[in-house]
Amino acid sequence: MAKSKVGIGVDIGSSLIKIVELDGLPNSPVLSKYMVKELTSEAIVDEEIMDRGLVINTLKEMIDEMKLKSKNVATSIYGKSVINGENERQ
Repeated sequence: MAKSKVGIGVDIGSSLIKIVELDGLPNSPVLSKYMVKELTSEAIVDEEIMDRGLVINTLKEMIDEMKLKSKNVATSIYGKSVINGENERQ
C-alpha cells in the first residue's frame, strides 16, 4: 500500500493570505492545519503586490507557526493581467 502524502495550498488575496495543509493525498484528503492572516491595505493594491517584503515575511511566519514540512505546494494565480495577458510581450 502506498504511503499517503501531505500537500499544502496557498492563496494570496488582496487582503488575506490563507494556507491549508491536507493529509492523506491523493485518495482521502483530510484538512489537518489551516491559517489565515490579514495583510495591511497597502500590501496589495489593485491586484498588484506593493510591499513584497511584507507578503514574503507573512508567508514565512505562517509556515514557521504551522510547522509545515512538505514541499508539495499548490498555488493558484488570479488577476486580470493573467487572464487577459495584459503584461504579455509583443
